[in-house]
Amino acid sequence: MPRELSIGGALVPGMLVWFVLAMALMLVFDWLVGRYGLYRYVWHPALFRVAVFVCVFGGIALLTF
Repeated sequence: MPRELSIGGALVPGMLVWFVLAMALMLVFDWLVGRYGLYRYVWHPALFRVAVFVCVFGGIALLTF
């Protein structure tokens, strides 16, 4: 995978692809957890969302590199 991608003449980091994938997975996860009411078991939902996103993004990055 290239270190930088050229999008419209602007160079963006290659990890942007994995960030977008992690964001899409996080949106699906967030919808599922919200739909079934599992956020009521979490002390701080916003902090939980950020922590899960970091885990998903880190996992994807570690699996690909």
